[in-house]
Amino acid sequence: ADAIGLMSRYVREDWASPEIRADLMRAIGQAADPIPGIFSYIKGRVRFVHDAQIAEAFLPPQRFPVVEVLIRPRDVAGLGVGDCDDFTMYAAAMVKAAGLQPAFVTISADPQQPRNFSHVYVVAYRPNGERIPVDVSHGQYPGWEAPNLGRIREWMIFPPVWPHLLALGIVAVLAWPRSKRGES
Repeated sequence: ADAIGLMSRYVREDWASPEIRADLMRAIGQAADPIPGIFSYIKGRVRFVHDAQIAEAFLPPQRFPVVEVLIRPRDVAGLGVGDCDDFTMYAAAMVKAAGLQPAFVTISADPQQPRNFSHVYVVAYRPNGERIPVDVSHGQYPGWEAPNLGRIREWMIFPPVWPHLLALGIVAVLAWPRSKRGES
């Protein structure tokens, strides 16, 4: 949950960055559907590398193993490497920049540890509610989902807007002068 929280924060902070916007334009051009372009663009430009290898490039040899390395979405393309969480944050930022709603999905995919979440990918929600998996680190095509061994959880990245709008509407009504509400 802590890693997903930090990943969500990075996506919320980076989705509108010039780097993500430029990558999105290169990925989709004038295409009507951004998902295939985002998928192909990331698959063609980012190489899967495990966290321990990534850490070796930046840190001196450690006495303790590196547990997790998170590369911000706006930095992934420049580095050209990442693991499933880095691919996922990058894809989520591009999905959001394309005007769709992204969410993270964590699953148990490791047969050696079937009770632990061991893989993460993004799903994109179209305005009509259609859910499209976009597993850019392991997927074969947009819509493909990795098999899970019994544990799956979807995580919202961006909170829904309607509760905030509803709260603002209630505040606006309560703040409106009584005479304007028909009260004396």
